[in-house]
Amino acid sequence: MAAAAKQKPQTDAEKAAAVIARIRTDPVWFATEILGESLWSKQRAILESVRDNPRTAARSCHGVGKTFTASVVVPWWLAAWPDEAVAVVTAPTWLQVKEQVWREIHARLGKSKIGFPPANLTDLTLGDNWYAIGLSTDKPERFQGFHAGHLLLLVDEASGVDERIFEAGEGFLTADGARILLIGNPTQLAGQFHRAFTSERALWQQIHVSAFDSPNFTGEQVPQDVARRLVGPAWVEEKRQKWGEASPLYQVRVLGDFPSTSDNTVVGLAAAEAAQQREPDGVVVPLVVSCDVARFGSDETVIATRIGNRLELVDAYVGRDTMHTAGRILEVAIGLADRHGKRKAATVQIVVDDAGVGGGVTDRLREDGRFSVEAFNGGQAAVTIDEERGEPAYPNRRSEAWFAFADELDALSLDGDEQLLADLVAPTYRLDSRGRRVVEAKEETKKRLGRSPDRADAVLLLCAPGAPEAASSAWTDAYAEQLARISG
Repeated sequence: MAAAAKQKPQTDAEKAAAVIARIRTDPVWFATEILGESLWSKQRAILESVRDNPRTAARSCHGVGKTFTASVVVPWWLAAWPDEAVAVVTAPTWLQVKEQVWREIHARLGKSKIGFPPANLTDLTLGDNWYAIGLSTDKPERFQGFHAGHLLLLVDEASGVDERIFEAGEGFLTADGARILLIGNPTQLAGQFHRAFTSERALWQQIHVSAFDSPNFTGEQVPQDVARRLVGPAWVEEKRQKWGEASPLYQVRVLGDFPSTSDNTVVGLAAAEAAQQREPDGVVVPLVVSCDVARFGSDETVIATRIGNRLELVDAYVGRDTMHTAGRILEVAIGLADRHGKRKAATVQIVVDDAGVGGGVTDRLREDGRFSVEAFNGGQAAVTIDEERGEPAYPNRRSEAWFAFADELDALSLDGDEQLLADLVAPTYRLDSRGRRVVEAKEETKKRLGRSPDRADAVLLLCAPGAPEAASSAWTDAYAEQLARISG
């Protein structure tokens, strides 16, 4: 028999083409062999869905590596389609695009066996139609005009992205090789991300990731360094005790479910989370210090400040007497005055929950005499008047304060404290016989939370109608001057 013909050696071009073909068909192989990363089953499912489906929506709990997964998709997309791949990455804010998604993308590129050229902060350019870019904007037209044989729109924390961005992004799907990946915590009961799991589910490949899907619960074998980065039983149990299983926070961050928030919730989870991510506007008036004074041994005394649109928790403690609290409030107020109160208009207003032991704090602060002190009592009549009826618009000041805060929330920059967030999204309301909104009693909220929502109460006082009004005309003048200076 004739000797078997020798196989012709592959050229470099043929070897490269074979690797590209493998990358296109096997993104998990790319992640493990090219990027050197270990993936667990849900992460693999997301990558394979982007490979196979025009639209993928992945709703996820906290701590399961969703942004990590997104950061793997981008270099895979570029590597799979040389000279004809564009990836556009967006998120609700520029900070999230830059510090979360692209920080992770840089980490993946740094480990890659493929020597990608150096990337800019949120931009990796390989060719005219071969690049990845990060965008976050309120101008949807910026998401138009991208052209390539293979377009990818990756939306991180998709619940919080402006609806108009999705409308503009629909243009991506006109090409056969286009893909859209929506990924994030399911915080909102409206918008494109929600529709992908409800009314438009036939159009989307859906993936759901609960904390209980994590290898730390299921026993799925993963390297120890991967397991350490993933959510585990201790964290879940801590949040169960802290939030309660009926809490929207538990539903979203532990179960990866959309919150079962009813129509009678005062503050929505998505709005509160957006406020916690919002940057201060730079204006320093009004200046307010508030305090919710503890009534019982297990409750917290909480002191908060307002500087313009920025609301922050300053102190929270248990077991201190009213003289200590009065002194601490004065210390905070004096600090604000020293930093921001050189102008007479920028005076500091103090607001204290005056019910119960808070009355003693109010009396001591008024005795001191250095600052205007507003005594807040949630059981008293509201100060906001319904002009049509000629009567208070709310049955009490507590309800009024909650809805004043909710109405202002879209313009506020809120302290990122997790317990504050849980406090804010807990209360519900009902309508009284006159059609007015009545926020549930604090004791009812306390039963559900298993603790008193003291941090929320302190923050509400910073926005309560009537509290900053004593110096409103002076603050209005100073506010206008500051805005003029900023715009100039």
